[in-house]
Amino acid sequence: MSIIFICVTALHLIFADIRFRYDAYLVGLGIIMVLNFIKDYIPTKFSINEIKKSIRKITEKFSVDFSFQNVSMILVFFIIIYTSIFRTSYSFGKIIQGTTNIYEQQFQMALFLQKYYKGECIGVK
Repeated sequence: MSIIFICVTALHLIFADIRFRYDAYLVGLGIIMVLNFIKDYIPTKFSINEIKKSIRKITEKFSVDFSFQNVSMILVFFIIIYTSIFRTSYSFGKIIQGTTNIYEQQFQMALFLQKYYKGECIGVK
């Protein structure tokens, strides 16, 4: 599954645009991959000893076994972090313009309805 994720991500980064909802499926797939990988290391009880045991299991696994799956999961983690940072910074740059556009569109729609449908019941989406 990690090979599929890496291939799909690479193809998406090469051929598609990284914007808002168009790559959300990659984030979802990556989160599923990471959760599937760490499910054995999540403590069943949230006590200090259980958490320490889980951390010890994770560090032992990574210090001894650098298999293809572990390396690919690290790569998947960094891809998710990189795309999340890019998406967040891009989105924050567009928030002000987007909210202004929505306000202006709703304001113009209200003026239109006031002029042409004054006093009538109107359903608007």
